[in-house]
Amino acid sequence: MSLSKVSYDDRRSHERKSVLADAVIEYENKESPCKVHDISVGGAKIEAHLPPSSNLSVKLKFGQFGSIPAEVAWQHENQHGIKFLGEPEQLAEMLTAIAIYS
Repeated sequence: MSLSKVSYDDRRSHERKSVLADAVIEYENKESPCKVHDISVGGAKIEAHLPPSSNLSVKLKFGQFGSIPAEVAWQHENQHGIKFLGEPEQLAEMLTAIAIYS
């Protein structure tokens, strides 16, 4: 039995917001530009050129707003789902600041 998009979305514990924001993804002492397609306090869907690797440790960097430690949860070609590693309250504050000031 395959998971439909609806059933997959229902498993998320945080509501995601659609965005199209520029950011930088840092991994293995390298940096690469990326596009953030959707985001929540739990994670994000990004478009980036990353090496194929499950559980790759990364940081999503938003310029003057700082960076968010994360790990790659899934990938399909250059689309990646990343899971944020941090306190949801702190992440919510950072995401609010990004939404207001960027």
